[in-house]
Amino acid sequence: MKPRWPVDIHGCGSGNRRQGGMNWGSTPAAGRHRSWKPSEGSRQCLDGWKSGLPMYSYESILPSVPDCSTAPVSEFLDRYLPYLLRKADQTLSAPFYAVLARAGVARSEWRLLSVLEDLGDLRVADLAVAALSPQPTVTHALGRLENRGLVIKTVDGDDRRQRVVALTPAGSALTRALIADAALLEAKALAGADGIEELAQRLQALTSFVESRVATAVDDEVWAG
Repeated sequence: MKPRWPVDIHGCGSGNRRQGGMNWGSTPAAGRHRSWKPSEGSRQCLDGWKSGLPMYSYESILPSVPDCSTAPVSEFLDRYLPYLLRKADQTLSAPFYAVLARAGVARSEWRLLSVLEDLGDLRVADLAVAALSPQPTVTHALGRLENRGLVIKTVDGDDRRQRVVALTPAGSALTRALIADAALLEAKALAGADGIEELAQRLQALTSFVESRVATAVDDEVWAG
């Protein structure tokens, strides 16, 4: 099984590694302080991404995928799921990005704030996985948020080498206001659309399926090596 670098979701060869979109409702909230655990598939995906190691192509994970390399670009993009999801994310998120800009909150910071509000206090490494962000990006964003008094880092009682991140009261208040804005804008954008709940459930199921296939592919490669 041949590894290669992360797939470019735009189909343009740019190798853009940024992750778009969020549906934190799909992640099970389980109380406060590190009780949430990322799935093995998502952790292995992120570990390969953030460390610069090769990741596994869709061909190696899903060998039945048809060869679209000779199809015209328009035909390819019209049915290329990562591109369609990214396009939907950009379209739906654009109004909220303007809200973030007015609040002085970067998108990378918003991901961290919303995860912490939803899941509670987390170790930095677990926060990076939950926020779909490489750890260096998370570290820089946390520094900015800490300087603004929106988050606080403390020593982990179970492992003093680790740091646990929590929202401050000011951080929680800001995040709740932003979440309300995000929910309102999403509701307005999707008003009148049919099957939204079913679509969300299907996307959650698809994510779980792909993560399990990635984890299996990585395990097979380890044993084969």
